[in-house]
Amino acid sequence: MLSKLTSDDGDFRIPWNPADADETANARQAFNDLRASGYAIYEVRARRRGEPQRILVRDFDPQAGQLVAVRPNRGG
Repeated sequence: MLSKLTSDDGDFRIPWNPADADETANARQAFNDLRASGYAIYEVRARRRGEPQRILVRDFDPQAGQLVAVRPNRGG
């Protein structure tokens, strides 16, 4: 499932319909898997002007409808 969510930049976009129980369950599983892998998860909120706002989340909100998971930084 996660391979379908991958974008070109390595981040994951997780969209779902909150009214669809199966989509919500799949999104919750993706959230849990990505969190366990060290990804930072953000809720995307629309702003009145400009770019969408990303809010760091630690708990899955089934009503959010969209999340973005950002790959952890690797030091070297």
